[in-house]
Amino acid sequence: MEIMTLPVSDYLDQIFRHPLPELMDDECLKGLQNIKKAHRNRQSHMIGLEVSLTREERFVDIIESIDDDSVYSTQGRWTEIDYDSFRNGGDPDRDCSFINLDKEYDDSLFDRIFPEFTGEKRAVLLGPSFRRTVESLPEGAWLKQIGCMESRGEQESVRLVIFCEDRDTIRRCLKSIDWKGNAENVYDALIPWDAYDHFGLNLDLTVEGTGEKLGIEVFLKWHNPILVDIVIDRLVYQSLCLPDKAEAVKRWIRILPEGEPFIQTRFTYFKLNYSDGSINEAKAYLEQRPYILHYYFPAYDRPLRLDLELSGRAGRMDAGNALELIDECLAERIPCVRLYGAEDYTEVRKLVRTCSDKGLRTEIVINRPVPREVLESLYKAGATDFRIHIEDDNGACLKTIELLKDFEGIKIRILLLIHRGNADSFEEFLKSPVLSGISELCLTSVLQYDDMHLSEQPDMDQMERLITLIRDHEGDFPVIADSCFSKLKAMLGGTDAKRNCNQGVERGCEAGRSFFAVLSDGSFVPCLRLRDMAESGKVGAYWDDSPAIKEIRRRGEHREECSGCMYERRCLPCPGIKYECEKIYGGGNKNDIQR
Repeated sequence: MEIMTLPVSDYLDQIFRHPLPELMDDECLKGLQNIKKAHRNRQSHMIGLEVSLTREERFVDIIESIDDDSVYSTQGRWTEIDYDSFRNGGDPDRDCSFINLDKEYDDSLFDRIFPEFTGEKRAVLLGPSFRRTVESLPEGAWLKQIGCMESRGEQESVRLVIFCEDRDTIRRCLKSIDWKGNAENVYDALIPWDAYDHFGLNLDLTVEGTGEKLGIEVFLKWHNPILVDIVIDRLVYQSLCLPDKAEAVKRWIRILPEGEPFIQTRFTYFKLNYSDGSINEAKAYLEQRPYILHYYFPAYDRPLRLDLELSGRAGRMDAGNALELIDECLAERIPCVRLYGAEDYTEVRKLVRTCSDKGLRTEIVINRPVPREVLESLYKAGATDFRIHIEDDNGACLKTIELLKDFEGIKIRILLLIHRGNADSFEEFLKSPVLSGISELCLTSVLQYDDMHLSEQPDMDQMERLITLIRDHEGDFPVIADSCFSKLKAMLGGTDAKRNCNQGVERGCEAGRSFFAVLSDGSFVPCLRLRDMAESGKVGAYWDDSPAIKEIRRRGEHREECSGCMYERRCLPCPGIKYECEKIYGGGNKNDIQR
């Protein structure tokens, strides 16, 4: 998975769009503006929120994950900005810092990493107790993080975060490092959390050793909101979480992700603070990340794309209407418009130029030959992304691809219709010199324009050969399965449910889930193939409230079962094709896909 970063301001803007007053009151939100002002362009892999679930106060501490190689053999630094550092316009750079450590550390941990991170003075003071503590860790426990709590005035101590694989390891660890408290009491206090994935012990290290103060991080194996709800409710039952804060956390993990920048919210772990022989406080660690970490949400908060049919069976779209739709896309934070029927649409250059000037990405769909002068005019207007739809060996479209390569900075994506008649020649098609320099080759089982016909789909043997060719492909462009070809996507992921990422919003048909379409007569539909679901409306209201959109999402989550097919949970076939699996694999038994 690619490790991405976004500016801190993008994360905070999402918080401002989805305020949670039970967790962050107006004063806290005002304080977060101070961080935004100071760190606006700082790149972070995530933003974390530390929330006290037990206390009445409504504020958060902020955690940033920054690339930093200033400490030997480490590549990043976690900075925790305490509320007191930013609440009243204070300096948000007064923070606590943590570094992650590899599980297999060596003497460099003591000789270089610890001194470089904590500073020479502190390293001399704490070095002996640090080595003694680390070297006494039992099997199943290892040092995960070191922290310096500068903003809290802790100049002569460091924070250690020790990974423990289970509850018994915690007991053995606390005893082996000569922790000042009663390890057996901690072991008993954690009985309700025995089944959770793993733990992290937060301990303060001084010259005398580890202090009695103890925080216990509890990590979850799964992040499905329904399973997280069970954890939150258990904390409420044990009087470790206020009911209103529990409801706010449940809303947080159900904020639908956005696109460009893509930001997903989730509940990462919770920490139990232990003192005086009992657990007396719980904190939740919430986060925002710019990539998908789980796949359970039914749709995106805002569409990732609008498919705009400029000309088609419903006639030609009025240019003024098209410009109004572009303005609505900008207002609704929709990052991309895909233009269909643009080849002979007179006003397309004006539309492309408007989108380019306003920062809205356009993608031109081409499914027939286009003269060079038309392509050149689109390019001069600002069009740089082209999606070429090919049925069989469409030589005319291949010539269009060659023409596009003459323009600098062009991205060419090919959508190839695969069916029973051409699947056996796909290997030869992959060798075509015309594919050199393209950005992507996408395989689909259906095309989405005009009189969209359903070709006879590849049989099982052909599907298996396609999968082998895709997995073995080593060219300079990726070969992928289109969402409309959900069965191919599911089969590419394999039968291991834990490794097959074709789930949730990405597991197949994305109509009404990541995009929608507007027909050339101005009516709204979930996609161009579902014309019988047309409605009138506005972009934002349609996405949020349309009966058609709600129905298509309901179908996706409550579709008819596929008779026990091993890929059933990983597949969402096109709703515009009834009995799709039977048409492909024959007969009425969808188990045929298991062959």
